[in-house]
Amino acid sequence: MPPKRKAKRKSPSYVAPKRRKGFLAVALPWLKRFGLVIGGLILITWLGAWFVLTGTAARTANWSKSQIIAATANAGFKIENLLVEGRVNTDPALMMALLNIQTGDPLFGINPQEAKTLLEETKWIRAAHIQRRLPDTLYIKLYERTPIALWNYNGETTLLDDAGKPLRVDDLAAFSALITLKGKGANEVATDLIQTLLNEPDLSPIITSATRQGQRRWDITTKDGITIKLPEDDKVPHALRRVIDAQTNDKILDNADIESLDLRFEDKIIIRTKPGSVIDYKNGVSDNKKQTRNSEGAA
Repeated sequence: MPPKRKAKRKSPSYVAPKRRKGFLAVALPWLKRFGLVIGGLILITWLGAWFVLTGTAARTANWSKSQIIAATANAGFKIENLLVEGRVNTDPALMMALLNIQTGDPLFGINPQEAKTLLEETKWIRAAHIQRRLPDTLYIKLYERTPIALWNYNGETTLLDDAGKPLRVDDLAAFSALITLKGKGANEVATDLIQTLLNEPDLSPIITSATRQGQRRWDITTKDGITIKLPEDDKVPHALRRVIDAQTNDKILDNADIESLDLRFEDKIIIRTKPGSVIDYKNGVSDNKKQTRNSEGAA
């Protein structure tokens, strides 16, 4: 039996050391990935810009909106009733033209905020409230500027509202029943005077005009031509009360011989008569005796 040979030991295999990857080898895959992402973003941005700049987005939105509005109209949400409150001087034809609506139009076809803005740009409307009342009513509440007086200054007559602001109208004749104010600065204090007169319903209906004197006080004139010289503004309410008391007791405003009443003094009323006329009037502060005043009396 032949002798066994010793098995040769296998020498260990040689393993080469791993080489480090360079920067480019590591970064290149990531750059490729980011490049795809960035390219995609650029493409999306470009398409979005094209969509907007060419008007496609607006046309698409408008088309979608019109389809929705048409669908609501087909479902019965149409304007069958138009309810307007607070309209006095606003031209109804102008209002309808601004809103551009008519019976049968889609109720959701009108934008309440846009309608409000349009109405408030007109001269008469101070504020407006627009509301859809389902299923078929459009409600409009108007808050108009209220004309309170005519203002005559520098040869020009202007209508004033309840804030003393000018109202430009074509036909002033429609407001001829309002009191006429005269003088510089009359418009600035018109609201206070009108409100004070309205607080005296026994007197205000017969006052036809008021003239501002020195920007401190008023001379008011009755429909019979009697001028009432009022004190400075803060004393006007008390002065008007004195006139009303005199009218109640002595019918002083019914006397055709009187030309003017001067209430600038707190303790007396000075009466001026027309030329050639003489009257008696009680002076309640001095000695309560009848005194005679003629046309040469104090003015």
